[in-house]
Amino acid sequence: MHLTDQKNDVHPGANSFISDDVDSVLKGSDVIALILQRMTNRAASLNEDEINQVVKLLENLIHNPHPAREDSDHLEEINNLIFISTILELNIQKERDDGRSELTQALKNLLDNIYSQNGASHRSENPDVVNFDPDKASKNINVLFLCPANGEIPPRIALSAEALSSKGIGTNILFNLPIESMGDFNVFYVHNPHVDIKQFENISEYTAPGTSILLDLDADYEQMPVEHPDYEKMGLSTLSKAMAYTKAMLFADQICVPNNNFASQLHNSGYRVKVIPDSWSKENQLWDKPSVKRNTINIGWIGLPCQLDDATPMRRIVTRILHEFPNVQFVVGGGPEVYRMFDSLPESRRLFLPIVNYEDYPYLISQIDVLINPLRNSPYNRTLTDRWLMEAGVRRIPWIASPLPSVIEWGAGGFVSDSVEERYTHLRQLVLDPNLRDSLASKGRKRAEERELEKMADLWIHLIWDIWLEKQKY
Repeated sequence: MHLTDQKNDVHPGANSFISDDVDSVLKGSDVIALILQRMTNRAASLNEDEINQVVKLLENLIHNPHPAREDSDHLEEINNLIFISTILELNIQKERDDGRSELTQALKNLLDNIYSQNGASHRSENPDVVNFDPDKASKNINVLFLCPANGEIPPRIALSAEALSSKGIGTNILFNLPIESMGDFNVFYVHNPHVDIKQFENISEYTAPGTSILLDLDADYEQMPVEHPDYEKMGLSTLSKAMAYTKAMLFADQICVPNNNFASQLHNSGYRVKVIPDSWSKENQLWDKPSVKRNTINIGWIGLPCQLDDATPMRRIVTRILHEFPNVQFVVGGGPEVYRMFDSLPESRRLFLPIVNYEDYPYLISQIDVLINPLRNSPYNRTLTDRWLMEAGVRRIPWIASPLPSVIEWGAGGFVSDSVEERYTHLRQLVLDPNLRDSLASKGRKRAEERELEKMADLWIHLIWDIWLEKQKY
């Protein structure tokens, strides 16, 4: 959510809380110093004047409808995100511990937008970028999207290519790259390159002047656990894959990820990284096709085959709910092993749906009335995208999820539950109260509207424009 869009939604006490809590933040200066030392590899401390300066800047950001238009002195302050993000994170943690979910979300949105405005401030320093000329871009920029050679186009590639094409940028999606055709493109968009090692080896050998490499990563694959069902395909399971992954990080002119937590890790490691969240396109009319009327309330889980460790915590509560409410049915999408976890239930009370291609995915998820997705708080899961939350929002499906960063940041359309009993309580509420389901569904849809491709296209166009313009200097 952009700060200008969210201004009126900020909790009435947000501003006063930040101001009134200066003393408590000062008392936590030792904690802040430790965080700063970890982020910068040097000792650091904050005095009262510095904290008051940050508080004043935060208040200005809250009340200013156009924070990116601040004068150059303020832009320099905004660029120094260490103080701001540290204090905000401490406030967010305090409010979360106190159970003040609305203020927690308001502060999270503010933190996200400070990062976003930081990117905008960098662009504003270059008049060529601010005065973006689509005609010049369409004549000069051609983007090649490279897909793994298995014939599948990942949704993120398809949608980003659609976004750029809509703005006049030349795009082409290929599965195999003839070396002689590389000169026709000046931006190479490489998605999860370690999946197809040979593909990236060709690109890394082609470093012509004016050619840029944009590396797009779905998650932190260095953190992917060996027991993950996709580890052989997506994990760094071999030395050659690990080397390709590292090589891609080093060769990339820009790294792009969909998750703020992942971006922070890469930024702290010295990488040039931007966040562009996942999106959806209204061009696929299945997203808005009405669901078929049914007599049951369908609780659903959608995941990967063998994803048992994440799904196991929901077995007890789902079984309990189905025994309590005869009109509830359980739907499993994509995980036959998870489906077999519920063999004790009558077949009439459970339904298995195989994973379909992404164009048909809206139909699959429309078979669900309440989506439940418990995920362990692991380093890898903390870098995952919020795509599934966005998709649930588009289809107006309330959800129950674990308190991972992507869930907290999304913050609309469902319940964040950290224990079995909490999940049971929330699930029971959703089964019993159709008005609650409708209310959460509307909030989720409103949040998802912000991610529709037309509204996200400018993020992609400016990212491509930035890295292309950067290479023209050399």
